Amino acid sequence: MAAPNPRQARLEPPAGPNTEGQDTWPVQTARAQFARLIDGALSGRPQRIRRRGKDVVVVLAAEDYDRLVAPRDSLVDFFRHSPLAEAIAAGEIDLERDRDEIRDLDL
Repeated sequence: MAAPNPRQARLEPPAGPNTEGQDTWPVQTARAQFARLIDGALSGRPQRIRRRGKDVVVVLAAEDYDRLVAPRDSLVDFFRHSPLAEAIAAGEIDLERDRDEIRDLDL
């Protein structure tokens, strides 16, 4: 088996404080290895870029970004289109409140 290429070892993003499943790159390394950074994002791992020790940018695949910024239904729309609403409209479920008198409790 061939000895590992020392140049290849430098191409990996350096280890650093990050969230599980993400790679962290200093700005200079991100510039030099931009194609690898993109490949990492496309494989489903967000790529964090650090400047002066602080995370400043996260690179995501376009599909992941689109999913994050997609408009979400309001809570009212969610309940209006839920299977429960359909069952109530079809008369399969009765949610009428029992209007009997309140019973006395001895505490």
